[in-house]
Amino acid sequence: MTCRHIVCQHRVEVEVSPASAVVCFKDERFSNPLDTMLQFQAFVYNAPTNRVTWQVLDLQGGPGAGTIDAGGLYVAPLKGTHPFSLTDVVVATSVDDPFRRAFARVAVEGLGPEPKPLPRIEVLPHRAHLYHPQGARNSYIDTSNTMQLFRVLTRNADAAQVQWNVDAGPITATGPEFLYQLTGSGGVQTVRVNARIPGSPSAADWATVTLLNYVWPGII
Repeated sequence: MTCRHIVCQHRVEVEVSPASAVVCFKDERFSNPLDTMLQFQAFVYNAPTNRVTWQVLDLQGGPGAGTIDAGGLYVAPLKGTHPFSLTDVVVATSVDDPFRRAFARVAVEGLGPEPKPLPRIEVLPHRAHLYHPQGARNSYIDTSNTMQLFRVLTRNADAAQVQWNVDAGPITATGPEFLYQLTGSGGVQTVRVNARIPGSPSAADWATVTLLNYVWPGII
């Protein structure tokens, strides 16, 4: 009777730890930077070595949002246009047997960075009263009362980009200051001095100017 010895070779197995985890987007406004990365470890059984290769995939098998280095350190992506939460799949593949691999799920969550503050401008003064230099009894009025210097206070905006106009007319000046001067004569009316930064709807303001004629009782 002949006895034959059969050597059974165990199948290579790969295990990843942790099997699931939650991290924050790399630019998450409320998180500690340590919460935006995670160290994975791989254990390979029944293989000559413990070596693995790492990759990150999405749930459909395409490239993942995050990255992972050769040592298994996963780094979350920037928020960008990603939704509030996404899932990456971390894959560890045995170098000795590329058909053997293990998976871990990483949930990436967060709102991303703080939104940039909107540019704002404020026109000063908000109201002014000026006199026509001619007509009526306006010759009694000092020239300084026929003009007004307007300025803008800016927040998160460049004052040099401010454009000025009067009553939605053509742009008459640019920059942080605008000297509004009256010429000729006219009646009593109210005009609006506008200031805005093109392309920034939040960066707009205006001032009202009342135009007057000088009248003093007893002067004929």
